[in-house]
Amino acid sequence: AFLIQCWVNCSSSLNEIKSFTYRVAKDGEDLVSYNVVEEVWVAGNAPHSQDVQRIMQKDTVTSMSIHNILIFYCPSLALTYSTAEKEAYSRKIQPQVYITRKSHESETEVICMVTGFYPKPINVSLWKENKMADVMSTGALPNGDGTYQLTVLTTINMAVEQSIYCQVEHSSLKEPLIVHLDEIHHTPIGLVVGITVAVIVCVIGLVCFMKLYKKHRRYTFITGLTMD
Repeated sequence: AFLIQCWVNCSSSLNEIKSFTYRVAKDGEDLVSYNVVEEVWVAGNAPHSQDVQRIMQKDTVTSMSIHNILIFYCPSLALTYSTAEKEAYSRKIQPQVYITRKSHESETEVICMVTGFYPKPINVSLWKENKMADVMSTGALPNGDGTYQLTVLTTINMAVEQSIYCQVEHSSLKEPLIVHLDEIHHTPIGLVVGITVAVIVCVIGLVCFMKLYKKHRRYTFITGLTMD
């Protein structure tokens, strides 16, 4: 058994046609490559390279196909990927910030969740009485839509009244976004819809189960009757 690897190299500009190439390797060693300028196959240093080079040079149909791919299709494909990469790089989406707390006896966890932002780099911090708090962070994690989310938390002493807020710095924001703990936040509509759908599905499932259960009991009762 052996492994064959193929590479195609080109750019969106035909001015760089000399760098366009199609290479084939066998088990990591160069087997043959196609020189698009001279329209010839060049042998590599892998075993049987010379034999493969002679066969490929005689195969004019394959050579013409590779030539057309490198000259006509590869540059437009490279341009498409380059444009998409630039658009993705320039895309900026502002984060949504939610700050909550969970009480545990005398201590309380303050949690700041930041989600829906792009690009990935972001700075999120929690502040207590205008002093940055030590936090634990999940790090930036991917969302299903290509954006990112990050959660940080810290512990505070509820016996002492404190001003707590979450500060977010991101390239999509003109200035740092500050959200205080006691500010009123609306529950995301997506979360409400999701919970509602889940409840409805559970109810439907329960109704179906009860109907099947009653039907099964009725069937058992009827088949269990005896006639005198």
